[in-house]
Amino acid sequence: MLLNATDADPRLEQWDPQISPTYRWILKIQTVLEPVIIALGILGNSLASHVFMSKHLRTTSCCLYLAAKCIGDTIFLIALSVVWLHRVDAPLLNTPGVCQVTIFITYSCSFTSVWLIVLVSHENYIYCTPRRALVSILVVLLSALIIYHFHLWTTMVLEDDNSELMCMALA
Repeated sequence: MLLNATDADPRLEQWDPQISPTYRWILKIQTVLEPVIIALGILGNSLASHVFMSKHLRTTSCCLYLAAKCIGDTIFLIALSVVWLHRVDAPLLNTPGVCQVTIFITYSCSFTSVWLIVLVSHENYIYCTPRRALVSILVVLLSALIIYHFHLWTTMVLEDDNSELMCMALA
C-alpha cells in the first residue's frame, strides 16, 4: 500500500530505503562486514569443533554438545552466505531447491544452537555420559527436523509484483 504525505508518519521516512541515507549507509556497511563475519565465524567454528572433537575432549559430554553447536553454527553461516549473495545481486537464493533448503537450514540451525546451549546448562547440574549426550543431540536434531520441515514445501521461488523471482513463503 502506498501512502501519500498526509497519511504517512514522518518518523518512518528516516528508515525508508528509497529516501533515507542512513538506511543506505547501514546496508553498505552490512554488505561489506557480513562476509568478513561469515568467514571469521566459519574459521572459528571449524577450529573449535576440531578442538572439541579431539581424542581427549570428546570423552566429555559438554564438549560433544559444544562441538555439535559449532558444526550447526557453521552450517548456519554457510546458509547466511547464500542470503548475502542475494544482497549483492547473485540470485542463488532465488533458485528452486536452494530457496527451501536455505530457509529450512537457517530455522533449524538456530533452533539447534539454542537447545544445545540449554543441554550444556542442564549437563552442569547432572552428570551426563557421552552416550547420553549423543542421544540428546540426536533428539534436538530430530526435533528441529520435525518442527521446521514444513519450510521445505511452504517456501517457493515466485514472481513478485515487478516480475522478479523471489524466495517467498506461500500465503
